[in-house]
Amino acid sequence: TLQEAHLLQIVSKVGGAVEKIRECLRLTSVVQQGKGFKAVYQPSTTSGGGKPGQARENRIGRTFDCKGDAELRLGCKEQRVRDEETGEAFLCWRGGLSIEHLSDVMRALNVKFPEQEQRILADCFGSTYHPPCLTEYFNELTTKDLLVDTFREGYGRPQERFTCWEQRTNARYANRGLRIDFILVDQDLYEENVRKEDYELQGGDETAGPESAEAALRMATGNHQYKPASYGGGGLEDPPIEVLNLQFAVSPHNGIIYTPPKYSDHVGVSFVLNSIRCGCVSKEDGNANNDGALFSEKSTAKTQPHRSSSNNISQYFSSGAVGGGRAAGSLGQKRGSATIGLKLGKGGRKKPDSSDKKQRTLLSFLGK
Repeated sequence: TLQEAHLLQIVSKVGGAVEKIRECLRLTSVVQQGKGFKAVYQPSTTSGGGKPGQARENRIGRTFDCKGDAELRLGCKEQRVRDEETGEAFLCWRGGLSIEHLSDVMRALNVKFPEQEQRILADCFGSTYHPPCLTEYFNELTTKDLLVDTFREGYGRPQERFTCWEQRTNARYANRGLRIDFILVDQDLYEENVRKEDYELQGGDETAGPESAEAALRMATGNHQYKPASYGGGGLEDPPIEVLNLQFAVSPHNGIIYTPPKYSDHVGVSFVLNSIRCGCVSKEDGNANNDGALFSEKSTAKTQPHRSSSNNISQYFSSGAVGGGRAAGSLGQKRGSATIGLKLGKGGRKKPDSSDKKQRTLLSFLGK
């Protein structure tokens, strides 16, 4: 077919440039730029218009947070991280080259590699940019634990529906992002609540359907009315109120709520719980309880300890009231026979209680 012939052309183009691509990566160095790092390909001579012997600098990728990350992403080497307790090694990077970085390399080599070809190559041979250990964990949630990704279940794989974009590079305005915000629900709960009418992708029109990349870009940018921040400083401008109100134009539905970029580099996700009532009838007096919580149900009450009169936030800051009788200046909360707490050291810094191994493990997990 015509599409297959086009794909073969792309593969032939990239395959024919493999040695040049490797040489480009070999001559790419990582240098610091402000608080970040940039990868630069700088051959000794120029081609196509430069003076002989004059160096020509080509940027590979955007700014990286650290030098090691840049070298890893461009080094095409896999990375494994070993668990200190079990000794098990987790694959965190497969060692491939992203399509974005490949396009930068091709540009540095003066090889045309238009965005349409990049998309075709990514769709046919690409894999997720996330660490394999993370995607394996997520897949287990949906296959072994039978949790449902409410967006994927209802919409399949529409093009470029993201929930997070890199603000510092104004990535949202070109819709270069990731879908990393999910609502996962139990299979039974999903089946009780799912309705076809709650699934409706927004952004499509007579020129492009709702599953198209054009529709996704339209929704991400407020129909192209959100303005990117200036690289000269000043932050994001406040859009007109009618543009801000676009986030409220869609009725409750299952999907993505495109809040303005000034709110966050993430947007919201939603799932309509049709089977959950806003109140319940009390078993004691038969009167309706419309406070929004099914507190009269014993099983539900266990999940809402904050509603009990015996629990309030002040108890966690009182002297000797919690934490197994610790002295003033400690924070803690009892959980059966175990106590989770923090002792305040000099300058108000929190220090783990070395006498409690479980506590140290928890604090290590939380990043101390």
